[in-house]
Amino acid sequence: ERKFLESIAGDNIEFLGYKDDDVVKEYMENCRAFIFPGEEDFGIAPVEAMACGKPVLGYFKGGLCETVIAGETGEFFYEPTVESMEDGLARLMYNEKFYKAHSIRRHATQFSREEFEKKMKRTVKHVMMHAQ
Repeated sequence: ERKFLESIAGDNIEFLGYKDDDVVKEYMENCRAFIFPGEEDFGIAPVEAMACGKPVLGYFKGGLCETVIAGETGEFFYEPTVESMEDGLARLMYNEKFYKAHSIRRHATQFSREEFEKKMKRTVKHVMMHAQ
């Protein structure tokens, strides 16, 4: 499948294959935006991109609906079509000057391991106090 995709890709497309986390982070830190066309229950890659201060363009399905805020931390496309993705990308590019890297980073912190642990401990404590 990769050979087929490489054969139809334009000259501006490079297939990188597996990369270590530090290399991926460097790519994310140096990109203009992160495109996430898939659907996942949560989707850690878009959150990692936001932690680097980058806006996300993603398909409006799954966990992305809870992690990306349209117009603040990225944009959505609403149908799994090239035309819908192009529309979302056009909005992302048009609004690019309004995205603030520090605000996007701050938004991503609520999905950090530390925040998850803090919320989980608080929830367990609350349940235990009311279970007696």
